[in-house]
Amino acid sequence: MPYTILIADDHWVVRQALRTVVASQPDLIVVGEAADGFQAVELSDTLKPDLLLLDISLPGLSGMQVLEQLNARAASPSVIVFTMHPADQYARHVRSLGAKGFLSKDSDAETILNTLNRVLQGNSVFPLPPSPEKTRRKQAPRRTVDLLSKREEEVLRGLVCGERNAAIAEHLGISSKTISTYRRRLFVKLNVENNAELVAFATRSGLI
Repeated sequence: MPYTILIADDHWVVRQALRTVVASQPDLIVVGEAADGFQAVELSDTLKPDLLLLDISLPGLSGMQVLEQLNARAASPSVIVFTMHPADQYARHVRSLGAKGFLSKDSDAETILNTLNRVLQGNSVFPLPPSPEKTRRKQAPRRTVDLLSKREEEVLRGLVCGERNAAIAEHLGISSKTISTYRRRLFVKLNVENNAELVAFATRSGLI
């Protein structure tokens, strides 16, 4: 009996590419596709796939929020996060939320299939952490969470969980334009250039 796979990604081309890769194996079958986080949770509940290939940056619910919801259930599929985001910034966090594997979107078909099969066999598959020397070279100067106001912290949590500006704004009861202002302020205050560096700060500070 083949293993069943659910693909959750907001890009049709990515879903089709993954479907093609999975279809090359007779013991794997794609039973559904989700274009947003809400669909990912709903189809996981109704289709009960063996494995969910999950992007982090999804509309509706982010991939992180999907993981949190599925992790709270008694029965849920094994999850492999499939994303363009760097493993050294996200892998540890998604693992803490219950993911069983992490794949970069630049992975070749052989790597994807190998990871799927290993996770389906009950293994956890994550990239090796960078060496201490490499980490020291890449690590930014020490920053402190005390630099942030409570609202800046709330916006930061939303950003590093992959939520879109509109979703954060709705949750906090402010405008999307204000969220953009907070985002720019965070970049300046924390001396970072992108969301991946924001995640690195949040991880070191114990915010996620």
